[in-house]
Amino acid sequence: MERWRRWAREPLVWFVAAGAVIFAIDRALARDEDPARAIVIDDAFVAGLRARFVERHGRPPDAREEDALVRDFVRDEALSREARAAGLDDGDAIVRRRLVQKIELMLAGSVHVPEPDDAALEAWMRAHEDELRTPARVTLEHVLFARDVRGARAEDDARAALLAGATERGDPFVRGRAIGPASESRIAAEMGPAFARAVITITPEQGWIGPIASTYGAHLVRVIARDEARMPALDEARARVIAAWTEERRAALVEAEIARIVASYGVVVE
Repeated sequence: MERWRRWAREPLVWFVAAGAVIFAIDRALARDEDPARAIVIDDAFVAGLRARFVERHGRPPDAREEDALVRDFVRDEALSREARAAGLDDGDAIVRRRLVQKIELMLAGSVHVPEPDDAALEAWMRAHEDELRTPARVTLEHVLFARDVRGARAEDDARAALLAGATERGDPFVRGRAIGPASESRIAAEMGPAFARAVITITPEQGWIGPIASTYGAHLVRVIARDEARMPALDEARARVIAAWTEERRAALVEAEIARIVASYGVVVE
């Protein structure tokens, strides 16, 4: 205790203490005056935070939630700036990729895509027929001769029923006898790809045919109706085509702008 009293009477100690206080105050004032260290929260910014909250939760935030949104942003922004000031983003591939993605999004929002006319849309449709073509669809009924009931006899039993004209001899099928109208891909998802490939080519004129194998067993099949594959008219697919044309055109304009930016840099290969 006596030692502390002796130090307290020393002028040097008071000088150092006073200097520390003045330094702290000076740093605080300097920080307040430095625009780079100002985190600005204005009404427009808070409105943006509020709008994103509504988009995510379907309701506006209450006062407590709004305060939390602002506090979280200030915290993240302060730490983000400190990290950048410390050079923590240098050489970080994830940060670099995120920055690239952000400027790509900025460029995508800044380019102007003109409204397409019908000639441009029809040209796009001709270049993308495989994407736009409506696949063939069939509506059919089938009779199952189940493998888990008949074992190896399933196919022979189906063939015998077909020859006898007794298409009612099959086994119950959980999804019933009818399928469709359905495309090959939809039928494949339900019955297996081999069955789908076989039935998608059948026409109503062929009547009952089989046996055709599926993942469940052997089937007798009769196609009731068939819709051939076709290209939609522009008016049928207009909204979809405009959206795809616009996105493709926007991507081309963004790539052109990126190429201009890249060309403005000198590349030195050592």
